Amino acid sequence: MKIVVLATEQMEGEQLRRDLWAYLDSVSDGSADIRFFDEADRLLRSCVRETPEIAIIMLTENAGAELRVGRKLKSSYSQLVLILAGHRAEYALEGYRMGALYYLQLPAGWSDLEQGYQLCMAALRRKQDKLMLQMGKSSYALPFERIMYLQVSGKTTSIALYGESAPLQLRCPMKEICGQLTDRRFLPIFRNCIVNMDFIQELQADGLQMLDGRILSIRRHDQSRIFTECRVYLMGRPPSEKGMLSDLTHYKERLLLALRVANICVFEVALQQAYTFFENAEAIFGVSDDIILSDVASYAKLPPEEYRRAVSAYFSHPEDEAVVAAAFQDVLAGRRAEYTARMKAGQTKFIWCHIVVQPLVRHGIPVRMLGVIMPLPARQQYRMNKRAEAKKQPPE
Repeated sequence: MKIVVLATEQMEGEQLRRDLWAYLDSVSDGSADIRFFDEADRLLRSCVRETPEIAIIMLTENAGAELRVGRKLKSSYSQLVLILAGHRAEYALEGYRMGALYYLQLPAGWSDLEQGYQLCMAALRRKQDKLMLQMGKSSYALPFERIMYLQVSGKTTSIALYGESAPLQLRCPMKEICGQLTDRRFLPIFRNCIVNMDFIQELQADGLQMLDGRILSIRRHDQSRIFTECRVYLMGRPPSEKGMLSDLTHYKERLLLALRVANICVFEVALQQAYTFFENAEAIFGVSDDIILSDVASYAKLPPEEYRRAVSAYFSHPEDEAVVAAAFQDVLAGRRAEYTARMKAGQTKFIWCHIVVQPLVRHGIPVRMLGVIMPLPARQQYRMNKRAEAKKQPPE
Protein backbone atom coordinates (compact mmCIF):
# COMPACT_ATOMS: atom_id res chain seq x y z
CA MET A 1 0.00 0.00 0.00
CA LYS A 2 1.66 3.19 -1.24
CA ILE A 3 0.77 6.38 0.66
CA VAL A 4 1.93 9.94 -0.01
CA VAL A 5 1.45 12.78 2.46
CA LEU A 6 1.68 16.53 1.76
CA ALA A 7 2.50 18.39 4.98
CA THR A 8 3.84 21.91 4.47
CA GLU A 9 3.90 22.66 8.22
CA GLN A 10 6.79 20.73 9.71
CA MET A 11 5.62 20.23 13.31
CA GLU A 12 2.16 19.00 12.41
CA GLY A 13 3.62 16.87 9.64
CA GLU A 14 5.91 15.13 12.13
CA GLN A 15 3.04 14.54 14.52
CA LEU A 16 0.92 12.99 11.76
CA ARG A 17 3.87 10.85 10.67
CA ARG A 18 4.21 9.44 14.20
CA ASP A 19 0.46 8.89 14.54
CA LEU A 20 0.22 7.07 11.20
CA TRP A 21 3.18 4.78 11.86
CA ALA A 22 1.94 4.01 15.36
CA TYR A 23 -1.50 3.10 14.07
CA LEU A 24 -0.22 0.97 11.18
CA ASP A 25 2.07 -0.87 13.59
CA SER A 26 -0.93 -1.56 15.84
CA VAL A 27 -2.84 -3.21 12.96
CA SER A 28 0.31 -5.03 11.75
CA ASP A 29 0.14 -3.47 8.30
CA GLY A 30 3.77 -3.84 7.31
CA SER A 31 2.97 -3.42 3.62
CA ALA A 32 2.51 0.35 3.93
CA ASP A 33 5.03 2.55 2.13
CA ILE A 34 4.54 6.13 3.40
CA ARG A 35 6.35 9.06 1.80
CA PHE A 36 6.10 12.57 3.24
CA PHE A 37 6.52 15.75 1.17
CA ASP A 38 6.72 19.35 2.32
CA GLU A 39 6.33 20.78 -1.20
CA ALA A 40 3.43 20.22 -3.59
CA ASP A 41 5.64 20.12 -6.71
CA ARG A 42 7.78 17.33 -5.26
CA LEU A 43 4.69 15.29 -4.41
CA LEU A 44 3.21 15.75 -7.89
CA ARG A 45 6.49 14.73 -9.57
CA SER A 46 6.61 11.65 -7.37
CA CYS A 47 3.07 10.68 -8.41
CA VAL A 48 4.04 10.90 -12.09
CA ARG A 49 6.87 8.40 -11.54
CA GLU A 50 4.83 6.03 -9.38
CA THR A 51 1.12 6.43 -8.79
CA PRO A 52 0.21 6.06 -5.09
CA GLU A 53 -2.91 4.32 -3.87
CA ILE A 54 -3.63 6.82 -1.06
CA ALA A 55 -2.83 10.54 -0.77
CA ILE A 56 -3.23 12.56 2.44
CA ILE A 57 -3.24 16.36 2.08
CA MET A 58 -2.76 18.40 5.25
CA LEU A 59 -4.59 21.72 5.03
CA THR A 60 -3.17 24.95 6.43
CA GLU A 61 -5.38 27.77 7.78
CA ASN A 62 -5.71 29.26 4.27
CA ALA A 63 -5.93 26.00 2.39
CA GLY A 64 -6.38 27.23 -1.19
CA ALA A 65 -3.06 25.84 -2.45
CA GLU A 66 -3.53 22.44 -0.79
CA LEU A 67 -7.10 22.13 -2.10
CA ARG A 68 -5.83 22.82 -5.63
CA VAL A 69 -3.31 19.99 -5.21
CA GLY A 70 -6.11 17.67 -4.10
CA ARG A 71 -8.24 18.58 -7.14
CA LYS A 72 -5.27 18.03 -9.46
CA LEU A 73 -4.59 14.60 -7.96
CA LYS A 74 -8.23 13.51 -8.29
CA SER A 75 -8.47 14.77 -11.88
CA SER A 76 -5.18 13.11 -12.86
CA TYR A 77 -5.61 9.83 -10.96
CA SER A 78 -9.31 8.99 -10.73
CA GLN A 79 -8.68 5.76 -8.78
CA LEU A 80 -6.60 7.51 -6.12
CA VAL A 81 -8.01 7.42 -2.57
CA LEU A 82 -7.79 10.99 -1.27
CA ILE A 83 -7.95 12.05 2.39
CA LEU A 84 -7.89 15.65 3.64
CA ALA A 85 -6.59 16.47 7.13
CA GLY A 86 -6.99 19.76 8.96
CA HIS A 87 -8.35 21.73 11.90
CA ARG A 88 -11.32 23.40 10.19
CA ALA A 89 -14.32 21.14 9.80
CA GLU A 90 -15.83 23.33 7.05
CA TYR A 91 -13.10 22.10 4.68
CA ALA A 92 -14.68 18.63 4.84
CA LEU A 93 -17.35 19.83 2.39
CA GLU A 94 -14.66 20.94 -0.06
CA GLY A 95 -13.13 17.49 0.25
CA TYR A 96 -16.36 15.72 -0.56
CA ARG A 97 -16.92 18.02 -3.53
CA MET A 98 -13.62 16.93 -5.04
CA GLY A 99 -14.24 13.25 -4.26
CA ALA A 100 -12.13 12.84 -1.10
CA LEU A 101 -12.94 9.69 0.85
CA TYR A 102 -12.47 11.06 4.38
CA TYR A 103 -11.70 14.20 6.37
CA LEU A 104 -9.22 13.63 9.23
CA GLN A 105 -9.80 16.18 11.97
CA LEU A 106 -6.50 17.23 13.58
CA PRO A 107 -5.15 16.45 16.07
CA ALA A 108 -6.02 12.94 14.91
CA GLY A 109 -7.54 10.63 17.47
CA TRP A 110 -7.17 6.87 17.41
CA SER A 111 -10.83 6.40 16.37
CA ASP A 112 -10.37 8.86 13.48
CA LEU A 113 -7.34 6.94 12.22
CA GLU A 114 -9.24 3.67 12.58
CA GLN A 115 -12.23 4.92 10.57
CA GLY A 116 -10.04 6.42 7.84
CA TYR A 117 -7.99 3.23 7.61
CA GLN A 118 -11.06 0.99 7.32
CA LEU A 119 -12.58 3.21 4.63
CA CYS A 120 -9.32 3.14 2.67
CA MET A 121 -9.09 -0.64 2.88
CA ALA A 122 -12.67 -0.99 1.69
CA ALA A 123 -12.05 1.43 -1.19
CA LEU A 124 -8.88 -0.40 -2.27
CA ARG A 125 -10.67 -3.74 -2.21
CA ARG A 126 -13.51 -2.31 -4.25
CA LYS A 127 -11.12 -0.98 -6.90
CA GLN A 128 -9.77 -4.45 -7.58
CA ASP A 129 -13.13 -6.28 -7.74
CA LYS A 130 -14.16 -7.41 -11.22
CA LEU A 131 -16.68 -9.77 -12.75
CA MET A 132 -14.68 -12.23 -14.85
CA LEU A 133 -16.53 -13.98 -17.70
CA GLN A 134 -15.33 -16.17 -20.55
CA MET A 135 -17.63 -16.43 -23.56
CA GLY A 136 -16.07 -18.62 -26.25
CA LYS A 137 -12.99 -16.82 -27.45
CA SER A 138 -13.98 -13.57 -25.76
CA SER A 139 -13.16 -12.72 -22.15
CA TYR A 140 -14.66 -9.92 -20.06
CA ALA A 141 -13.36 -8.23 -16.89
CA LEU A 142 -16.14 -5.90 -15.73
CA PRO A 143 -15.28 -3.70 -12.71
CA PHE A 144 -17.90 -3.93 -9.98
CA GLU A 145 -18.09 -0.14 -9.76
CA ARG A 146 -19.42 -0.01 -13.37
CA ILE A 147 -22.09 -2.72 -13.07
CA MET A 148 -25.46 -1.06 -12.37
CA TYR A 149 -27.72 -4.12 -12.60
CA LEU A 150 -28.09 -7.50 -14.32
CA GLN A 151 -31.20 -9.14 -15.77
CA VAL A 152 -31.68 -12.60 -17.26
CA SER A 153 -34.13 -13.38 -20.03
CA GLY A 154 -34.02 -16.97 -21.24
CA LYS A 155 -30.37 -17.82 -21.78
CA THR A 156 -29.26 -14.20 -22.21
CA THR A 157 -27.93 -12.00 -19.42
CA SER A 158 -28.13 -8.23 -19.90
CA ILE A 159 -25.54 -6.25 -17.90
CA ALA A 160 -26.20 -2.51 -17.62
CA LEU A 161 -22.86 -0.70 -17.31
CA TYR A 162 -22.35 2.86 -16.05
CA GLY A 163 -21.35 5.12 -18.93
CA GLU A 164 -22.72 2.80 -21.65
CA SER A 165 -25.94 3.61 -23.51
CA ALA A 166 -26.81 -0.03 -24.26
CA PRO A 167 -26.48 -3.08 -21.97
CA LEU A 168 -23.92 -5.79 -22.62
CA GLN A 169 -25.70 -8.96 -23.84
CA LEU A 170 -24.05 -12.28 -22.93
CA ARG A 171 -25.20 -15.88 -23.16
CA CYS A 172 -24.27 -17.10 -19.70
CA PRO A 173 -26.29 -18.49 -16.77
CA MET A 174 -27.02 -16.33 -13.73
CA LYS A 175 -25.57 -19.06 -11.50
CA GLU A 176 -22.09 -18.45 -12.94
CA ILE A 177 -22.41 -14.73 -12.23
CA CYS A 178 -23.92 -14.99 -8.74
CA GLY A 179 -20.89 -16.89 -7.47
CA GLN A 180 -18.72 -13.81 -8.13
CA LEU A 181 -21.09 -11.08 -6.97
CA THR A 182 -20.61 -11.68 -3.25
CA ASP A 183 -19.88 -8.02 -2.46
CA ARG A 184 -22.56 -6.54 -0.18
CA ARG A 185 -23.41 -3.81 -2.68
CA PHE A 186 -25.12 -6.39 -4.95
CA LEU A 187 -28.73 -7.22 -3.98
CA PRO A 188 -30.92 -9.85 -5.70
CA ILE A 189 -34.45 -8.45 -6.09
CA PHE A 190 -35.72 -11.32 -8.27
CA ARG A 191 -34.30 -14.68 -9.24
CA ASN A 192 -33.42 -13.12 -12.57
CA CYS A 193 -32.34 -9.64 -11.43
CA ILE A 194 -29.45 -8.27 -9.30
CA VAL A 195 -28.89 -4.57 -8.60
CA ASN A 196 -25.81 -2.65 -7.52
CA MET A 197 -27.19 -0.52 -4.68
CA ASP A 198 -24.59 2.22 -5.39
CA PHE A 199 -26.64 3.06 -8.50
CA ILE A 200 -30.07 3.27 -6.88
CA GLN A 201 -31.43 6.74 -7.51
CA GLU A 202 -34.73 6.47 -5.63
CA LEU A 203 -36.87 3.94 -3.78
CA GLN A 204 -40.34 4.05 -5.32
CA ALA A 205 -43.59 2.30 -4.51
CA ASP A 206 -43.41 0.24 -7.71
CA GLY A 207 -39.71 -0.58 -7.59
CA LEU A 208 -36.15 0.75 -7.61
CA GLN A 209 -35.33 3.64 -9.91
CA MET A 210 -31.76 3.27 -11.14
CA LEU A 211 -29.32 5.98 -12.16
CA ASP A 212 -30.09 5.42 -15.88
CA GLY A 213 -33.81 6.08 -15.22
CA ARG A 214 -34.89 2.42 -15.47
CA ILE A 215 -37.37 1.24 -12.81
CA LEU A 216 -36.77 -2.35 -11.71
CA SER A 217 -39.92 -3.95 -10.34
CA ILE A 218 -40.03 -5.78 -7.01
CA ARG A 219 -42.67 -8.09 -5.59
CA ARG A 220 -45.02 -6.48 -3.11
CA HIS A 221 -44.30 -8.98 -0.34
CA ASP A 222 -40.54 -8.39 -0.78
CA GLN A 223 -40.78 -4.60 -0.75
CA SER A 224 -40.26 -4.04 3.00
CA ARG A 225 -37.21 -6.34 3.18
CA ILE A 226 -35.58 -4.93 0.04
CA PHE A 227 -36.20 -1.30 1.02
CA THR A 228 -34.72 -1.96 4.48
CA GLU A 229 -31.60 -3.59 3.02
CA CYS A 230 -31.17 -0.70 0.57
CA ARG A 231 -31.51 1.98 3.26
CA VAL A 232 -29.07 0.20 5.60
CA TYR A 233 -26.52 -0.10 2.82
CA LEU A 234 -26.94 3.42 1.42
CA MET A 235 -26.65 5.00 4.87
CA GLY A 236 -23.53 3.04 5.74
CA ARG A 237 -21.60 3.13 2.49
CA PRO A 238 -18.39 5.19 2.13
CA PRO A 239 -18.97 8.46 0.25
CA SER A 240 -18.28 8.28 -3.48
CA GLU A 241 -18.15 11.15 -5.92
CA LYS A 242 -20.68 9.51 -8.21
CA GLY A 243 -23.15 8.79 -5.43
CA MET A 244 -22.77 12.19 -3.81
CA LEU A 245 -23.25 14.06 -7.07
CA SER A 246 -26.43 12.08 -7.71
CA ASP A 247 -27.69 12.68 -4.16
CA LEU A 248 -26.90 16.40 -4.27
CA THR A 249 -28.55 16.80 -7.68
CA HIS A 250 -31.78 15.28 -6.45
CA TYR A 251 -31.61 17.22 -3.20
CA LYS A 252 -31.33 20.47 -5.15
CA GLU A 253 -34.23 19.48 -7.41
CA ARG A 254 -36.45 18.84 -4.38
CA LEU A 255 -35.30 22.07 -2.70
CA LEU A 256 -36.00 24.16 -5.79
CA LEU A 257 -39.44 22.60 -6.20
CA ALA A 258 -40.27 23.36 -2.56
CA LEU A 259 -39.09 26.97 -2.93
CA ARG A 260 -41.20 27.47 -6.04
CA VAL A 261 -44.31 25.98 -4.46
CA ALA A 262 -43.86 28.12 -1.33
CA ASN A 263 -42.81 31.21 -3.36
CA ILE A 264 -39.67 31.66 -1.25
CA CYS A 265 -36.22 32.93 -2.24
CA VAL A 266 -33.10 31.76 -0.39
CA PHE A 267 -29.83 33.70 -0.30
CA GLU A 268 -26.42 33.52 1.33
CA VAL A 269 -24.00 36.34 2.09
CA ALA A 270 -20.34 36.13 3.08
CA LEU A 271 -19.97 39.00 5.51
CA GLN A 272 -16.72 40.03 3.86
CA GLN A 273 -18.67 41.83 1.09
CA ALA A 274 -19.88 38.98 -1.12
CA TYR A 275 -23.28 37.56 -2.01
CA THR A 276 -22.51 33.92 -2.82
CA PHE A 277 -25.89 32.29 -3.46
CA PHE A 278 -29.42 33.06 -4.64
CA GLU A 279 -32.13 30.51 -5.40
CA ASN A 280 -35.60 31.19 -6.85
CA ALA A 281 -35.17 34.98 -7.00
CA GLU A 282 -36.89 35.09 -10.39
CA ALA A 283 -40.18 33.91 -8.89
CA ILE A 284 -40.29 37.00 -6.65
CA PHE A 285 -38.42 39.75 -8.52
CA GLY A 286 -38.53 38.57 -12.14
CA VAL A 287 -34.71 38.62 -12.30
CA SER A 288 -32.62 35.45 -12.46
CA ASP A 289 -30.30 34.39 -9.63
CA ASP A 290 -27.24 34.65 -11.90
CA ILE A 291 -28.03 38.23 -12.93
CA ILE A 292 -28.43 39.33 -9.30
CA LEU A 293 -25.13 37.70 -8.28
CA SER A 294 -23.38 39.28 -11.27
CA ASP A 295 -24.80 42.74 -10.46
CA VAL A 296 -23.80 42.73 -6.80
CA ALA A 297 -20.39 41.19 -7.56
CA SER A 298 -19.46 44.44 -9.28
CA TYR A 299 -19.70 46.22 -5.88
CA ALA A 300 -17.22 43.90 -4.12
CA LYS A 301 -14.20 46.16 -4.68
CA LEU A 302 -15.86 49.20 -3.11
CA PRO A 303 -14.86 50.38 0.39
CA PRO A 304 -17.12 48.84 3.07
CA GLU A 305 -19.40 51.85 3.56
CA GLU A 306 -19.81 52.46 -0.19
CA TYR A 307 -20.48 48.73 -0.66
CA ARG A 308 -23.22 48.83 1.98
CA ARG A 309 -24.89 51.83 0.33
CA ALA A 310 -24.69 50.27 -3.16
CA VAL A 311 -26.17 46.95 -2.03
CA SER A 312 -28.87 48.74 -0.03
CA ALA A 313 -29.82 50.81 -3.08
CA TYR A 314 -29.95 47.66 -5.21
CA PHE A 315 -32.23 45.71 -2.87
CA SER A 316 -33.95 48.01 -0.36
CA HIS A 317 -36.31 50.98 -0.27
CA PRO A 318 -34.56 54.09 1.14
CA GLU A 319 -37.35 54.59 3.72
CA ASP A 320 -36.62 51.11 5.17
CA GLU A 321 -32.92 51.79 5.70
CA ALA A 322 -33.21 51.94 9.49
CA VAL A 323 -35.05 48.58 9.66
CA VAL A 324 -32.48 46.87 7.43
CA ALA A 325 -29.54 48.41 9.32
CA ALA A 326 -30.93 47.20 12.67
CA ALA A 327 -31.30 43.66 11.31
CA PHE A 328 -27.74 43.73 9.99
CA GLN A 329 -26.44 44.81 13.38
CA ASP A 330 -28.21 41.83 14.96
CA VAL A 331 -26.54 39.50 12.47
CA LEU A 332 -23.10 40.98 13.16
CA ALA A 333 -23.76 40.36 16.86
CA GLY A 334 -24.53 36.70 16.09
CA ARG A 335 -28.31 37.01 16.49
CA ARG A 336 -31.14 35.90 14.21
CA ALA A 337 -33.06 38.80 12.62
CA GLU A 338 -36.58 38.98 11.24
CA TYR A 339 -38.21 42.03 9.64
CA THR A 340 -40.61 43.30 6.96
CA ALA A 341 -39.44 45.74 4.29
CA ARG A 342 -39.78 46.70 0.64
CA MET A 343 -37.36 44.87 -1.66
CA LYS A 344 -36.41 44.89 -5.32
CA ALA A 345 -33.57 43.62 -7.53
CA GLY A 346 -31.92 46.43 -9.42
CA GLN A 347 -34.53 48.25 -11.53
CA THR A 348 -37.53 46.06 -10.62
CA LYS A 349 -40.57 47.30 -8.68
CA PHE A 350 -40.58 47.30 -4.89
CA ILE A 351 -42.39 44.40 -3.20
CA TRP A 352 -43.20 44.13 0.48
CA CYS A 353 -41.39 41.07 1.81
CA HIS A 354 -40.86 39.26 5.08
CA ILE A 355 -37.15 38.50 5.55
CA VAL A 356 -35.51 36.14 8.04
CA VAL A 357 -31.70 35.96 8.33
CA GLN A 358 -29.57 33.62 10.43
CA PRO A 359 -25.82 34.20 11.01
CA LEU A 360 -23.37 31.30 10.78
CA VAL A 361 -20.75 31.71 13.49
CA ARG A 362 -17.21 30.30 13.41
CA HIS A 363 -15.00 30.63 16.48
CA GLY A 364 -17.41 33.16 17.94
CA ILE A 365 -17.38 35.40 14.84
CA PRO A 366 -20.25 35.63 12.31
CA VAL A 367 -18.75 34.80 8.91
CA ARG A 368 -21.85 34.20 6.75
CA MET A 369 -25.56 34.66 6.90
CA LEU A 370 -28.37 32.64 5.34
CA GLY A 371 -31.70 34.23 4.64
CA VAL A 372 -35.14 33.63 3.17
CA ILE A 373 -37.32 36.19 1.40
CA MET A 374 -41.11 35.69 1.36
CA PRO A 375 -43.35 38.19 -0.48
CA LEU A 376 -46.43 39.28 1.45
CA PRO A 377 -49.86 38.33 0.05
CA ALA A 378 -51.47 40.83 -2.35
CA ARG A 379 -53.99 42.12 0.20
CA GLN A 380 -51.24 42.71 2.74
CA GLN A 381 -49.12 44.41 0.06
CA TYR A 382 -52.00 46.85 -0.50
CA ARG A 383 -52.39 47.60 3.22
CA MET A 384 -48.64 48.14 3.69
CA ASN A 385 -48.50 50.55 0.73
CA LYS A 386 -51.47 52.50 2.10
CA ARG A 387 -49.80 52.69 5.49
CA ALA A 388 -46.53 53.92 3.95
CA GLU A 389 -48.37 56.59 1.94
CA ALA A 390 -50.22 57.78 5.07
CA LYS A 391 -46.91 58.29 6.86
CA LYS A 392 -45.71 60.59 4.06
CA GLN A 393 -48.73 62.91 4.25
CA PRO A 394 -48.19 65.94 6.52
CA PRO A 395 -50.60 66.34 9.45
CA GLU A 396 -53.47 68.75 8.86
